[in-house]
Amino acid sequence: MSPRIVCFGSLNIDQVFTVASMVKRGETIASTAFDQFPGGKGANQSVALARASKDVSVFHAGCVGADGRFLVDLLKQNKINTDSIHVSETTQTGRAIIQRDGDGDNAIILVHGANFDISTTHIHSTLDAFREGDWLLIQNEINHVSHVIQAAKQRNLKVLLNPAPSPDQFHSIPWELVDILVVNEGEADSVYRGLKSADLRLEDHSRQELAATILHSLPALQAIIITLGSNGVSAAFREAGAANAQLDYITKPALTDCKVIDTTGAGDTFVGYFLANFTSLQDQAVDLNTAFQEAIELAVVASGMACETEGAIPSIPHWEAVVQRRMKQHQ
Repeated sequence: MSPRIVCFGSLNIDQVFTVASMVKRGETIASTAFDQFPGGKGANQSVALARASKDVSVFHAGCVGADGRFLVDLLKQNKINTDSIHVSETTQTGRAIIQRDGDGDNAIILVHGANFDISTTHIHSTLDAFREGDWLLIQNEINHVSHVIQAAKQRNLKVLLNPAPSPDQFHSIPWELVDILVVNEGEADSVYRGLKSADLRLEDHSRQELAATILHSLPALQAIIITLGSNGVSAAFREAGAANAQLDYITKPALTDCKVIDTTGAGDTFVGYFLANFTSLQDQAVDLNTAFQEAIELAVVASGMACETEGAIPSIPHWEAVVQRRMKQHQ
């Protein structure tokens, strides 16, 4: 049976304002364009999972308002099981208010909406359908994140956490139950300071030192991946997955010749492509080191390609295009 991944995550309507520069405090500016796209970190990552591999079965759990039914239809079109998406008749779908400047960078305001209508009953009824060896993929744009992770572990699921946006209360997340952690530089800094209870910043340490500190502080954590935008990726993982195992490190440069238009969905594309390919390779009995190297490299290419198209979900490339771009990269 193919690997199964359930993404318990947000579904948003992304409202994108193109601006010459990000608005400053007390300032009113005019946008040069406005667009609306399907989004939400959960939905983005589910679509990335589905487009990354035909060998993985993808399920999405979450909540939308009646105004977000089109998001459910979109996931279905991407061959994602949506049986665990609930529709609220009283709460609107979540929103992301996005400023995008001329360099393709963005600043985002989230409106939780129906993403915070998830109940504990919803969580347990969803996870009851999964078994040992399946994966939970979760971010930090829904309520009850801690409860979802704990319920998944009670059922012996593996957990990949992408704690974005960074939690307001560090200890609200059961970090000790996470198998793989994917963070950007700011989130890595927050996790490090939370674990060490120190006011230290990422630039004060090499990325390998930071990754090693986090792995040693969380004995159950199998791997940490730090995405670095235009600088690529730095990752560390335990050989054989054992708590006392030697650490291996991976560094991958970003995609070359990338024409950046919009970075909104790049990180989510990375997460989905990594996990889909990692689980698929492990299911094929590929050794841990090779599986990590291969999955990270494919995810780097896919996330770079996602920067070349507007919108989050519309920008997520399909597997065939990623393979072709990777071959071109190696020529």
